Amino acid sequence: MFIKSRKMCLVLATVLLPMCTLAQSACQNSPQAPGWHRVFSDETLTLFEPVTSTGSPQLTARITWPAAPQSLYQIIWDYASFREHIPHVRKSNVLLQTKYRKWIYQQLELPGPLQDRHYILESTSLDSQPALQHYRVDWQLSDRFTLPAGQRVRPAEFSGCWRIKPGKTGGLDALYHIRLDPGGHVPRWVARAGMRRYVKELMKHLRELLHASEASSSP
Repeated sequence: MFIKSRKMCLVLATVLLPMCTLAQSACQNSPQAPGWHRVFSDETLTLFEPVTSTGSPQLTARITWPAAPQSLYQIIWDYASFREHIPHVRKSNVLLQTKYRKWIYQQLELPGPLQDRHYILESTSLDSQPALQHYRVDWQLSDRFTLPAGQRVRPAEFSGCWRIKPGKTGGLDALYHIRLDPGGHVPRWVARAGMRRYVKELMKHLRELLHASEASSSP
């Protein structure tokens, strides 16, 4: 019995370790060839997608903005204010929080005929190092709380992360990674195209928020 249990643990460790490593490494370094390729680039934003299109659609964005790392962290960790400063978020209610962890109910508005999505997220900032101006936020779907009844669809998969640090010449250097299967029989090519549009819109909006915040705090 002990031998069988030990073998089972070894099998589980072999299967789960690569998944954990992938989750932890998604925001560690900029995506590189041959696994990733660039799909968009301008002066401050670059988008990368996996070369292979199997599995849930995912995308990584790298941004370099003239703003303090802490300013961006404060926006993305303030889930209670997502309706005001994150596009398409209709509801964002913090259900429970500890010092480094939050559980949030969110509802997203989608253009018709697609149904709105809703879900519970578990998000953590445990790996942040504020003294170094290094910030890390990870999130994934959670079943800790029951979703309200209604016509909204729960995504089949939704996870991601932010890694924010000071830029080499000032400002901030950040990576944003998202992995999303919206569920509801949405074709993957539609989900992938929608993800590109959304991330561009999100980054534009966040940059405008940061610019306004920096301007208002200047003497």
